Formats: sequence, C-alpha cells, structure tokens
Amino acid sequence: MLLTAALVLAFTAVVGRNDGAPLCSLSIGATRKRPWRLIALLTAATVTVPLVGITPVADTYRQLLGGGGARELGVVLLAAIVTLAAAAVVRVPTSVTLALVGAATGTRLAGGDADWPLVIRVLVLAALAPLLAGLCARALLAVLERIRLPHADRWVGCARSGGFICVCAAYACNDGQKLFVVWTTAFAGSLGGPEGVVALRCVVALGSGLAFAAGTWAGLRSAGRAWRGGVFPPKPYQVANVLLATSLAATVGSVAGAPVSMTQATVGALMGSVPGVQWRRLRWNAVGRIAAAWAWTLPVSLLCGSGVSMLLGD
Repeated sequence: MLLTAALVLAFTAVVGRNDGAPLCSLSIGATRKRPWRLIALLTAATVTVPLVGITPVADTYRQLLGGGGARELGVVLLAAIVTLAAAAVVRVPTSVTLALVGAATGTRLAGGDADWPLVIRVLVLAALAPLLAGLCARALLAVLERIRLPHADRWVGCARSGGFICVCAAYACNDGQKLFVVWTTAFAGSLGGPEGVVALRCVVALGSGLAFAAGTWAGLRSAGRAWRGGVFPPKPYQVANVLLATSLAATVGSVAGAPVSMTQATVGALMGSVPGVQWRRLRWNAVGRIAAAWAWTLPVSLLCGSGVSMLLGD
C-alpha cells in the first residue's frame, strides 16, 4: 500500500510537470503575471470538477484499467513512470495519456484480458484531437484576421485570460480526470464504504492537488524553454488562439468520453495558429521529434506494462 501511494504521488507530480507546466507557461508568456495564480486555478479545476460528478472520461479510464485494485494500479503506474522518465532523459515531450493507456493495456495483456476495441477507439479519437485543435485554431485565426477592434492589446489580454480559464475547465473535464481515477482506485480499498466517502474525497482533493501543483511549479522553467525553442514561439494573440482551440478540442473529446492529450492538442492548435506566410518559420525538426516521441510512447509503455506485470507475477 505504501509503495502504491508513493507511485501515485510520483505519477501525479509527473502529470503536473508534463501537463500543467506547459499550459501555465504558455499563458504566462512574456507577461509579469504571478505563476502561482495560474497554477492555483488549474489545480483547483483539476481536483474539484471530478468530485462534483463530471466523470465521462473517468469512466473510460476505469475501463482501460480493467477494474484492478491498488496492486494492479501500482504496476501500471510504475510502467508509465518508466516510460515518461525515458522521454525526460532524451528531453523529448510526450503524452502522459499515451503512457498510461499503453501501460494499462500492457498490464491487462499480460493477464490475457486486454480490451482491444476500447483501446483502438481511444487511440483513434486521441489521434484526431490534434487535427481538430488545428482546425479550430485555423478557424479562430481566420475570424481574428477579419476583426478590427480598438485597444487590441487589451482585447488580446482578455482573450488570453479567458482562454486559460477555458483550458483549465477543459483539462479538468478530460485529461485531468486520470488523476481522479488513479487516486480513487489506490485509496478506495482503505477509505471506501459509506463512512469513508468524505475521507476519500478529502484525500483525493488534497493529495492530488498538492502533488500536481508541486510538479507544475517544478516544470515551469523547462516548459518555458520548450515553448521558446519548440515548434513555433507564439505571439500573444496566437497564445489566446491556442488556448481556446485546445479547450474546444478537449471539450469535444469529453463529450465523446475520449481521453485527449493536452500536449498533442496544444501542439496541433499551435500549428493551426501559424499564419500561412509564416509556415516557413516552423521548426520542423522539433515537430519530427515530438511526432517520434508520440510514436514510441505507446509501444514502449505497453512493453513496460507487460514486462513489469510478468516480472511481479500479476
């Protein structure tokens, strides 16, 4: 139980570093906003939305995990963390969602009960998310190019703030729900039952919130460097466009009950926010590295899940 709890905390911190830090860093940009406010808003949305019953994507995560207990969850998290650590070593951004899906599938495959139709459905919908985010970004950019507003800088600032609020809500309703499932699965056995529901909710909210915020804070600096040296350094109006488009794509995924990687959706929205005349400025080597990371994340995490499961005899 203690080992599983440690893995849950480590996984939550990794999620904050991989998901939360890029979203907050993108919104901060070159402004002088205090980052803790953005981290607090994103964390609050992530830990509270699932608690009020908005859990369509959480149900999909539960199906992927196969209803296993804390021990099986520990195997899945260990495999996912190993995969993400490998990506960190080579300094290539990747998807926590893909790592978790691959690790869960590999663990269930070792037990002979992998739900392949569900896995294929999740992967297909996840692959469509960057395309949808890019199309949304392109449509929003076309609208912005035709609008001439007074005090444009003020409107851009409001759009960026509104976009960050939207992306916080979208993340909480979609990709962030993996934390809710992981924490409730890990501690339901010891804090479950009618008398333990309140205690379980408190543990989930407090524990996941602190670990997620800590991981987000720790990853802000590296996330900022990644945006500046990544696919395309966005301008303020493009940041607002990216945030709004990403939130739209994640919301559509929530309606379909499909986990959508915010990393993938954000990169797709960023590419869709680049005007046609600036496409030559895209850093295609960075695009290739990201695509390669996504391509190997699933098979590596699947093999890790199967290997760890067989090694431990699960």
